[in-house]
Amino acid sequence: MPEKFEKDYDSEMEQNLEPVIQEAMANAPTIEEVQEKENELNNILQKFIKGEYSLREFLEKDKEIIIHGRVEILDFDVLKKTIFKITKDQDIASELSFHEREHANELIKAGFRFKIYLVFDRDKNNEIGFHAQIEPELSENMDEHKVRQYLKVAIEVVEDPSDTDKQQLDFWK
Repeated sequence: MPEKFEKDYDSEMEQNLEPVIQEAMANAPTIEEVQEKENELNNILQKFIKGEYSLREFLEKDKEIIIHGRVEILDFDVLKKTIFKITKDQDIASELSFHEREHANELIKAGFRFKIYLVFDRDKNNEIGFHAQIEPELSENMDEHKVRQYLKVAIEVVEDPSDTDKQQLDFWK
């Protein structure tokens, strides 16, 4: 994967994202560090799904977990362009942005807002990797039962579930 992030964006907002992406790539945590934080998030999500945490408890614990190397992306067009700029592969850019859009479309149908992220990491050979994430915006005053139900629908809707999707779907078993 290229170390440089090319400078041919077509909008000012996308240009402002470039240094953020470059910094995230330069300071990317190890895959193990990212996985540890994502496992913590999955653990509290599972406890919320199983009713062991209230929505308020889940949200409080969620705020405490910081994933370094995580960059918020404005929208799906920017996501696709950014992935293409990094990988130079239109198929990968289309595939990843489509996958995340499938999740987001279900959240939209249920009335949820969401954020899009790219999470950068570094392997043992110091190579930069990344994955995309969709995160619903939740608040304490939402109906917990509906939140649990819609999260499941948003995860299971994808045609080709990722390993994370499969792991999270097991929370409802």
